[in-house]
Amino acid sequence: MSDEELARWQAGLKTSTDHYILADKEWQRRARKEQHDLNLTLLKNQHDLNLQILNKQSKLTKLSIVVGFIGIILGVILGAYLPTSLSRESQVNQKESLKPQLQQTVSAVNRDRDRHKGTNESSSKEQKNITRH
Repeated sequence: MSDEELARWQAGLKTSTDHYILADKEWQRRARKEQHDLNLTLLKNQHDLNLQILNKQSKLTKLSIVVGFIGIILGVILGAYLPTSLSRESQVNQKESLKPQLQQTVSAVNRDRDRHKGTNESSSKEQKNITRH
C-alpha cells in the first residue's frame, strides 16, 4: 500500500479504532525504515570519506618518511663535511691571526738576545782589561 493509499484509508477511520491505531503504527514503521535507510546512506558516505582521508594520510605519511630520510642523509653528509672544512678554515684563520703575535715575540727574543750578547761582550772586555793589568 502506498503512502497516499494508507493516508486515505486512515482518514476514513475513527481515531480510537483498532484499524486507525494499526495505520498509525504503519506510519511509525515507515518513518523508522526511512530513517534507517537514511542512516545507511550517511554511514556509507562517511565510510567513503574516511577512506579518502585515510588514503591522503597514508600518502602524506610516506612523503614525510621520504623527506625525513633525505634530511637524515643530508645531516650525516653535512655532519661529516662541515667539521673538517670548518677546522681547516679555523686553522688558516688562526695561523693568519697568530703571525703578527709570533713576529712580535720573535723580535722581542732577538732584541733580548742582542742586549744580552752586548752585555756579555762588554763584561768580557772589562775582565780582559783587569787581567792584563
